Amino acid sequence: MSSLSSTRTLHTHASIRIEPPQTAEGKNWIINSSPRRRFLVSVPTCALLISFMGGRTIGDAVSEVAQLFSVDSLSLERLVHTLEENELIVESESEMHNWALQIKKSWSLYGWNEAANYQIASYNYPFVNYGSDGRSLDIARMDEYSSEEPDVNRVKPPMDASKVLPVIPTRSALNELTESFGRVWLKECNDQQLDAERLELLLSTLFGKLRHRKVSVTPNRADLIRKTSPSGGSRHPTEGYVFVLNVEGIAPGIYHFSVAAQALEQVGTLPDNEVLLKLFSGPIKRAQFEPEALLVMTTYFERNMYRYREPRTFRSVFMDIGHLCVTMETVASSLGLKCQFQHAIDDEQIESLLGVHSLEEGAMFGAALAGGAKLV
Repeated sequence: MSSLSSTRTLHTHASIRIEPPQTAEGKNWIINSSPRRRFLVSVPTCALLISFMGGRTIGDAVSEVAQLFSVDSLSLERLVHTLEENELIVESESEMHNWALQIKKSWSLYGWNEAANYQIASYNYPFVNYGSDGRSLDIARMDEYSSEEPDVNRVKPPMDASKVLPVIPTRSALNELTESFGRVWLKECNDQQLDAERLELLLSTLFGKLRHRKVSVTPNRADLIRKTSPSGGSRHPTEGYVFVLNVEGIAPGIYHFSVAAQALEQVGTLPDNEVLLKLFSGPIKRAQFEPEALLVMTTYFERNMYRYREPRTFRSVFMDIGHLCVTMETVASSLGLKCQFQHAIDDEQIESLLGVHSLEEGAMFGAALAGGAKLV
């Protein structure tokens, strides 16, 4: 080989993710690589990258691909040179390659393969510095986004409901929470029955609209919603659904908390107990009580994606749910109720029951609820 030593060993960079063509007619494959780069490559180039995975001499890799695709070795040598220049293939001493390799190896021990890929893809992503000109840049971005597409997704439209039950307004619900924080923190509140009134107080406090704030005089941007729990950019992507099993005053069924209507919309009927156990295995098995209602939190992804157009957006939706989980636990305690939240739910089957699409609105978290006196 003229410009490359055929005996030199190279490795495909551990951060690389390979995607097939987007259409049946497409000829180019997509290569994603850290830091935040994307390449369209030919099939022989993709084959070279695969050949170098785990380490391979240049001579062996070129020879193998040349035989498979009837491509002359000189052209493949040039491809190897280009791939190395772009750090898609590297020597074993590459610091970034070894960092990504270690992340994948260590995280795979816990079954976190997809999370490792996400960590690598979003590593060292630049942030807007609000200490300097970040706020003005943020305002300019939102003005640009809304000039291209309206920013009006604040609440979920009414669902196809068989029954609609009005729920106490959120501010009124807050006035009903009279226990001191000290008693709530120490779990000294008296046990109470989970009935319609207390369930509605809990749901209204969790998901209801407290107030709004105008951000623009143009119709392209709807007023921002304020709730009891904070949400990045006031996007509030979390929707609430409750599977009512045994709550006095509310018929068994599946209900959606409608922020727009401040009401519970009955959107389905309950499956049998065996199915419920599979759907909510985490909350039900962890709970030290017999559940009388099961809560599902979903994420309406578009709300956050509109504003935060970068790979770390996915983290913010879990922060949103985290705030709500602590609010739920605190309010449930103040009402004398038992609460057990846990992420181990069958999201795919729950989404099917709710009639939502996982790429638009995904089931993320579950909780079991019961009256405080219902210990087993």
